[in-house]
Amino acid sequence: MDLAQKHAVSWLFLLVCGVLEVLWAYTMKLSHGFTVPLYTAITIAILAANLFLLEKPVSVLGIGVSYGVFTGLGIVGTTLVGIIGLGESISALKIASIAILMIGVIGLKYCDSQEAKQAVAQMANAYNEQLRQQKSQSDSGHQEARTQTSVDGSFKEACTQASQTRRDNEQAQSGDAQ
Repeated sequence: MDLAQKHAVSWLFLLVCGVLEVLWAYTMKLSHGFTVPLYTAITIAILAANLFLLEKPVSVLGIGVSYGVFTGLGIVGTTLVGIIGLGESISALKIASIAILMIGVIGLKYCDSQEAKQAVAQMANAYNEQLRQQKSQSDSGHQEARTQTSVDGSFKEACTQASQTRRDNEQAQSGDAQ
């Protein structure tokens, strides 16, 4: 599975985790403080599945993006279920808060796509540089194999560099929060 597919699957898993977050919150409400065994068991099963599924996005997108989107979707979803399904109050402030959360979730998705674009640009630059070097060298016997090995190394280096940048950003964000 290539990098784009891993990102797409991770975002799909995050969406599923957001839905499960809403479901377990709702079943917890139905359990009446975990006194109704059926809804208590359903809540625990959904929580376990949710944590299991959340591992994939965390490993690909990082903890900052994954957890931010996961909790944002959960907050928005449970608020909407509370308003629509449980008759909780609605106000302009609640609607504005939901809108702000969704803007944040969309922003996190945009940041992730920007990092992926940067990694692709680095790989393309490395590949173009290899092609320039190949043209400038006169011996063509084994040049193609050497170029492919070098391009593969540049690809791995660009992916490693993008991952390190993401980790550095997450560490800086967690340092700012403290």
